[in-house]
Amino acid sequence: MQAIRAHLIHSPERGRIERIEDALVSVSDTGGITDIAKGGSAPETLDLRDQGVLLPGLVDLHIHAPQFPQLGTALDVPLEDWLFRYTFPLEARFDDLAYASEVHDRLVRRLLANGTTTAVYFATIHGPASLNLAETCLRLGQRALVGRVAMDLAEGCPEYYRDRDATAAVEDTASFIDAVRALPGNTLVEPVITPRFIPACSDEALQGLGDLAARTKSPI
Repeated sequence: MQAIRAHLIHSPERGRIERIEDALVSVSDTGGITDIAKGGSAPETLDLRDQGVLLPGLVDLHIHAPQFPQLGTALDVPLEDWLFRYTFPLEARFDDLAYASEVHDRLVRRLLANGTTTAVYFATIHGPASLNLAETCLRLGQRALVGRVAMDLAEGCPEYYRDRDATAAVEDTASFIDAVRALPGNTLVEPVITPRFIPACSDEALQGLGDLAARTKSPI
């Protein structure tokens, strides 16, 4: 158990903002907040009162991690053109684990530096790269839900960047779930079943992913 002493601004309930001067925030060994009190101290106290104001971390519910290198570019083209001309070729590069690792490290560090302490990520179709994103979040201390994207429909995906078929989409997602849950010391990162979107997924893949979610009790 440890504690943080700081001037705190938080929202204890929807629609209400509360400021507590000289608050003591007690934190469990697994990172959960157990108590917020006015003033006081604890055996292990980090005192932040002279460093500004303590705020809750931001939560981002929709991040396409592999698109970080093209952030803000090609915004003038329709979605389908943007996907096939820019985005799918970029995401296909994440088959290179060294490249994926470098991008993931920069992305997670940037988000944490700007206060995003929890994130929901779309990764790519590549199992090793998707697992690397989960490992990066765990290593750098960001709580995350990470999804290996499933996309098998030939009409909506390029040949060089899609799952072989619906069976592969489901089986590779299942393997990814097992791998994330097996990460040593993992209390921060959860695997999430992630069909990319309707135009990229067959009915068979969607049905299989739904069955997998029920079987593994995974979020979607």
